[in-house]
Amino acid sequence: MATLRTILAGPLSAINDGTAIAFGSSRDSVTTEPTSGPLANGSCGYGKRQLAQWPYLNVTAIAANNSLALLGLPKAGCGICIQITCSDQASCQPQPAPIIVQNLNTCLDCAEDELQVHASALSQLSPTAKLPLDIQFQQVDCVPPSDMAVSLTKYAMEPDGNAAVQLSMEQVAGSNALTSIELQVEGSGGFTEMTNPFGAAWQLDNVSMPPYDLRITSQDGQQVVAMTAVPFAAAARFPTIVQFGTSDRFGQGVTQVAAAPGFSKESPTAENASPPTPASPSLQFSIG
Repeated sequence: MATLRTILAGPLSAINDGTAIAFGSSRDSVTTEPTSGPLANGSCGYGKRQLAQWPYLNVTAIAANNSLALLGLPKAGCGICIQITCSDQASCQPQPAPIIVQNLNTCLDCAEDELQVHASALSQLSPTAKLPLDIQFQQVDCVPPSDMAVSLTKYAMEPDGNAAVQLSMEQVAGSNALTSIELQVEGSGGFTEMTNPFGAAWQLDNVSMPPYDLRITSQDGQQVVAMTAVPFAAAARFPTIVQFGTSDRFGQGVTQVAAAPGFSKESPTAENASPPTPASPSLQFSIG
């Protein structure tokens, strides 16, 4: 089972007392098809997640009035990483190592200090404890195993050649607090700022067809530029070779300009996707 431990994760908030409840099943695995909860269609705008990719089943949902959802950025605490420690000594024997989960959703029924954690992750703390489980939690740096990825979650192309685009950034190291994402149609010579209407979703209307370059800026002033980050229009997850630093490790420079691996006009590739051939002016899709 893939787990996320606290190695290299720097603290970003005070420690809070709370409780944890579960969703899903401890028998779920990374080959399970997500059918409910934040993995299937969370409110953050990530769309359906691939369970074989980070953060695997180590995910949670938090209440809208949780202190970590009221940080300002990211909106609703979407994408932040939370370290959870079992504080119920009777239920957690022997005392387990803390786990780290990523917030993907708003829990409508949760109390302010209650986290709804996937059962597979929660079982790492206490496989037999009665719920709710007493815990302590705090925000920590996200430390994904590889570079950022772009998920194209909406693309609506019209006959006039323009499109409405929605995307989200995955595997963002650090606090996940993004102040801006700017999009440039490859070769156009200028970036246009996208809007962040909710959660982790970033949108731009009236834009030409891809390829798209992205300039991503974090709240702490780091900036990376991923060239050909979206090589073609498809409901897909595109890896990049750019990343932010964290409190424990350097990123790939304050400004990193790089092309995403394996993407070119001749041979575009993506995870679980193929470019439309030929590109259709009426192509459109929406995820979640």
